[in-house]
Parts: sequence; C-alpha cells; structure tokens
Amino acid sequence: GWREALKRVADGSRIDVVLLDVLMPDLGGEEVLRSLRRDRPEIPVILATGFGDETTLRHFSEHGVVGLLRKPYEAETLIDRVRCALEGVERLAAPSAS
Repeated sequence: GWREALKRVADGSRIDVVLLDVLMPDLGGEEVLRSLRRDRPEIPVILATGFGDETTLRHFSEHGVVGLLRKPYEAETLIDRVRCALEGVERLAAPSAS
C-alpha cells in the first residue's frame, strides 16, 4: 500500500514515476503527495481522479503533478500518461478515456 511506497521513496529506491489516486484509505492523495515531494521532488507524479473541476486540477498542478488520469481510464491512456511523464511532457488537461 501507500505506506510501503512512501518507505521506498524515503529510502532512495529507484522510482521512475508514481501513479497516485486522490482518494485512498487512511490518508488522502494530497498528504501522500506532500510527503513524496518532501523526500523526492524529482519523481514525476500522475494523478488518478474521478474529479475534474478546474480548481482540483490547478491545486494539484501546483504540487508538481505532471499527468492526469480521469477515472475510468483505459490501459492505452495509462500507457500514454506514463510515457509522457517519463519524457517530461505535461498532460494535465487531457480528456477522459470514457
């Protein structure tokens, strides 16, 4: 879960990209993102969310989110976002896959 992931972030494990959900059990995506940014600000983060309002997008983009996946999404969309994150191309305003 997210606890193990944050341990790996903190211990310097190789992590190329993070896929983070806004809503998670026990701890919200924003708290996890803050912890991730504190320890490893260079890791690209893709946010998965069912929310799509501009305030939410703007808020998370200020926290260094480089990609957005609007739920539900298809495998091809996930692959595209990961590829873009690894190449440094932002895709925050991309349309949903539905």
